[in-house]
Amino acid sequence: MATYPLPRRIWRILYPAIIFLVLINAVTIGAMVLFSEWLDIMWCSAIGDLFAGAALVPIWLKERGDNGGYTNARSVPVLLLTAGLMVGGWFLFIGFTGVTDIVNRFFPEYMELNNSIIYEGTFLSQLAAFVIMGPVVEEICFRGIILKRMLKWLPAWAAILIQAALFGAVHMNPFQSLYAACIGLLFGVIYTRFRSVLVNIAAHFAFNFTQVLITATIYRTQETPATPDETGDFIGSLIFLAIGVVVFAGFGFFLLKQKRAVKIEPEGGGYAL
Repeated sequence: MATYPLPRRIWRILYPAIIFLVLINAVTIGAMVLFSEWLDIMWCSAIGDLFAGAALVPIWLKERGDNGGYTNARSVPVLLLTAGLMVGGWFLFIGFTGVTDIVNRFFPEYMELNNSIIYEGTFLSQLAAFVIMGPVVEEICFRGIILKRMLKWLPAWAAILIQAALFGAVHMNPFQSLYAACIGLLFGVIYTRFRSVLVNIAAHFAFNFTQVLITATIYRTQETPATPDETGDFIGSLIFLAIGVVVFAGFGFFLLKQKRAVKIEPEGGGYAL
């Protein structure tokens, strides 16, 4: 890819994100129009992910043979530690937003979207959309294709920043885009360190599953949805933040001790694929 003209390099970075954005939104809206009597919005979102995945997986499969000369660090400990890291990451995120009250203060329109995530759909449909289909399709697109391509001709820090910005942009809602970009930075670092989409899917799965599980066991027990003028539970948020710090730091410490992907440069030049 480094030998391609610059416009073609840029296009090869952008078009997977365009495919992702267009198909997910178009198919989800179409499914809602056609099947709203039978399927909730979460099932329709899962269908959108399915169509986007069908278009992106062949592109990703073509990329798999060229890993830039790196080995894949895909051991079971890495998968488990990365998943644990992102469980802590979710508690950090929820604790931080609750303690700072950042949503109510600066992004009140996000509350409506958050309530739709919490109160619309069933536990099963949320699992299908957020925990299974979403992580797989998003990681294939943004880490397995986009980031992987950029790492072949850009410094790692620049590639991580650009794919995180794209990942945030496709979420479209201002606050969701902001935190998605931050999570995209972390996912970019994880991919660059271990060079395995499977590791990233495990991380993304753990983050989203924690959200769905806590939603089902705590927030859905509330009789009415939260409103933008509610201050929230400061002490509860502080507890979540403390749990997040401990879990994230603990799993992160042991994850850093795991063997990372290694670049192989065989004799005679070139890369071992």
